[in-house]
Amino acid sequence: MGILNIGDTTTGFFTTTIQTGTGTNSLIFDNSGAGAQLNRNTGTGTTATAKTDTISAGVTLNDNLTITNNYGDRSNPLQISGKITGTGKITIAGGGNTYLSNTANDYSGGLTLNAGGSIQTGSNGAVFGTGTLTINGGNIDTSFTSAASQALTTSNANVWNAAWTQNAIVASPTWTNNGTVLLGANISLSLGQHLNLTNVVSDAGANRNLTWGSTGTALTLGGANTFGGGLTLSSTGTVRINNSGSGGTSSALGTGTFTISGAGTIDNTSAGLVTISTNNVLALNANFTYTGGSQSLNLGTGNITLGATRTITVSGNTLTLGGAIGASAF
Repeated sequence: MGILNIGDTTTGFFTTTIQTGTGTNSLIFDNSGAGAQLNRNTGTGTTATAKTDTISAGVTLNDNLTITNNYGDRSNPLQISGKITGTGKITIAGGGNTYLSNTANDYSGGLTLNAGGSIQTGSNGAVFGTGTLTINGGNIDTSFTSAASQALTTSNANVWNAAWTQNAIVASPTWTNNGTVLLGANISLSLGQHLNLTNVVSDAGANRNLTWGSTGTALTLGGANTFGGGLTLSSTGTVRINNSGSGGTSSALGTGTFTISGAGTIDNTSAGLVTISTNNVLALNANFTYTGGSQSLNLGTGNITLGATRTITVSGNTLTLGGAIGASAF
C-alpha cells in the first residue's frame, strides 16, 4: 500500500491493532517509488492519553516510508512490533513517539529522524535496521520502562546534521554507538544519557565542532577521530578520552582545539595510557577534574591558554600537560 492512516480521530478512545492472521503475510509499503506514508492521528477526548496503536504484522519496505505520528503522549507510542524488512528507508516525523521494537529488524535503507520527530529504542539494537542513521533533530528515547536502566548498543553508520534531545524514565541510560559518525554540522549535545562513541568521528574536512553540554553523564570517545572543529566540554559532565590516535592526524579529541568551559571532568577509561598524538591546543576557560581512576592521560604538547587563574584537580594516576602556556593567559 502507498498510504495508511490509523488512529481514532474522534474521541481518541479506540486503539488500532494490525496483526498477521494465519500464515506469514506482511504489511507491504509500496507507492511506486513516490514514497509511502504511515500517518497516526488521534482525537482530543479525555481518554485519548490511554491508548497505544500497534502493528504486530511483519512490515516489508518496497519503498521509502515516512511515519508521521501526531499523537504526542510519550507513554503510549505507535508500536511496530513486527519484523521490518526490505530496502526502503524510514523517516520519523511528528511529535508522538514511535517504537520499532522487533529485535530482528533488518531493513537496509536506514532511518532518518527529523526535527520534531521522536523514536523510542529501549535496548533494541535492531531499531534502526542495517542502514545509516541520519539525525536532523528530534528526540531519541533510549529508555521507557522504570524497571531498570536500559543499555542500547547499535552499529549503524551515523550522519549527524543536528543535535537531538533525549528522554528517559530511569536515570542515565547508556547508548553505545559502534558506528562511524559523520558530523554534518556543529553538534552540541545536552543529554540525560551516557553516550559511548567507539568508532571514528569525522567531518569530511568541514571543521565541525562537537560540544558535550550534559550534566552528570559521560561522553566516551574511543575512536581515532579526525573532526577538525574542536571538542568542547561546556558543562559539569564528563568526557572520557580513550584513544591516542596516530601520526598527528587523529585522536579521541580530533584535530581541533580542546576547550573546557564548564567545571567538568575528563578521564581515560581505556585499557592503557593514552598519549594524544594530535597535540591539540588546550583552552582552559574553567577549572576541571581529572578522575584518573583507570589509567593516566597525556594531552600532548599543544599550546595552553587560560581564561583566568585555573585549578586542575587530579584524583588519581597522572595527567600530563606538555604544552607551553601562552603569554595571553596572564
